[in-house]
Amino acid sequence: MSNQQTPQSQGVRRLPPAVKTGTTRRTPSNGFTPPSKPSIVDTMAEELADLRERLDLLENPPVADRNGPITTGTDTEMSAAIRQHYRDYITENGICGWDFSMSLMNGVNHLILKYILRQFERQEIAQLNSLHRLHKMSITKEKCIKLRVRRNFEGQKRAWTQANTLNDEERRIISRDRNQRSRLTAKITRRRKNFRLFEADIVELFHPKESCKAFLKKEYMSEDEDDQLNRHGQTISYTTLRPSWRSTQLNKMFEELDSPAGRRTAGRPLPRNIREVVSSLPTETLARLPSWGVRHMIE
Repeated sequence: MSNQQTPQSQGVRRLPPAVKTGTTRRTPSNGFTPPSKPSIVDTMAEELADLRERLDLLENPPVADRNGPITTGTDTEMSAAIRQHYRDYITENGICGWDFSMSLMNGVNHLILKYILRQFERQEIAQLNSLHRLHKMSITKEKCIKLRVRRNFEGQKRAWTQANTLNDEERRIISRDRNQRSRLTAKITRRRKNFRLFEADIVELFHPKESCKAFLKKEYMSEDEDDQLNRHGQTISYTTLRPSWRSTQLNKMFEELDSPAGRRTAGRPLPRNIREVVSSLPTETLARLPSWGVRHMIE
């Protein structure tokens, strides 16, 4: 037998035949080739991770949106639940309630806040049933709850401070100012709402839409002054301080907006007097208003 090697076998390393695929495939240096298909466990883990990510994006807005102001609006159900959870905590733990000597985020106040948040989260978990392990309260809802709890805390703290540090006259002044702000806010809200509902009737009775809307601003409303208060600081009669610059036609439009259905309020109205007061608005401001609503320009 001949021991002579052929030229092709001398110093030549034979390579495995190339695998023809659509893409270039790199062979690991250690000779290990990974499986072409992932296992069932890996597939389920990836799908679960993807599901978690999508749920998180749905429940939590992007950072740019989360950092913006949170508008709570009116949610009587949530507010009632917060008050109930608060009462439950102080009853279960035998405490008096908020500790107004410290902030909301310290001491027992922070414990109460965390308890309230936990109760809301448990309610959501109960509603989700079998999906509870994937649930996480949205950041937006959590911030909304925290804001409402803070308002509850600050409102009670303010009342506690007034009751323990102010005399009767100071409390009366604070109560009067609060009543005036409340009535002014209710007045402008009621008139804007009624204008939207009865726009066609108001425009037909008075002037074009934009001309009427120019007067639906808080600075053009009349202020109210308490005449009598009961022992709880609540108003039982008041006087409307009507600005002297308002024309008779503008006053009639406001009266129409106050009672489009013939009733000023749903309940029994408080006794009210009307007194005209000197205008405090600058002349330049009055000159920019529609002339039909300004007395000194048409009367």
